[in-house]
Amino acid sequence: MHYKYCKAQSKFLDVMRELNRFRNDFNDCYSVRAKLLETQEESLDISEVLTHHSKLLEKEKSVLNGFREERRIMDEDKVEK
Repeated sequence: MHYKYCKAQSKFLDVMRELNRFRNDFNDCYSVRAKLLETQEESLDISEVLTHHSKLLEKEKSVLNGFREERRIMDEDKVEK
């Protein structure tokens, strides 16, 4: 009787260890997944900011090209006179 009790207790402890290991693995995976999702959200935010800045730079470039063209026309007019 004592032998069966000890064997059952040993099996129970083995199962508990396995469940504990599984829980730790699951929590580690969940933690990694959460961190990856957070990183993905941050990268999307950064992408939006970069896109916005790129559009602003294109607008600024267009304005500067317009000023440059006006300056060139004014300089040509001065040379012709």
